[in-house]
Amino acid sequence: MIEDSKIGTIVAQGEPVAMGRPRFTKSGRVYTPKKTEEALQVLSSYAQEQIEERGLDCNIAVTMKFFFKRPKRLKKGPRVLKGTKPDLDNLVKLVLDGLNRSGIWVDDNQVTFFWAHKFYCSSDEEPRTEIALYKEDPAQ
Repeated sequence: MIEDSKIGTIVAQGEPVAMGRPRFTKSGRVYTPKKTEEALQVLSSYAQEQIEERGLDCNIAVTMKFFFKRPKRLKKGPRVLKGTKPDLDNLVKLVLDGLNRSGIWVDDNQVTFFWAHKFYCSSDEEPRTEIALYKEDPAQ
């Protein structure tokens, strides 16, 4: 990603949340779990506060880093890759849907590239999600 193509960066404080599966009532109505709905709203708010551009209609690349609370068993130390739940694809889905709600882009089908990692925080870090957005060059 080239820095001059950067749209901006979003830092959403708090433990990352994965997209929950739709739930069904006994009468058959479909709804989004409360935790997922709240996380979508929070992420959308952070995006609206931290990115000025709206309604982008171009190809977009997204990088995402998810930082989870460090478990006590790891003691103090640097950040460590997290190879356990939640699934990375569900974390990515929540970010893309949250950014869709924020109005930064027209639709998340404009995302042509994404890169994502999940970590346990280092001893001196707090849980958060870091997102960087870039305009994609169609020539590459």
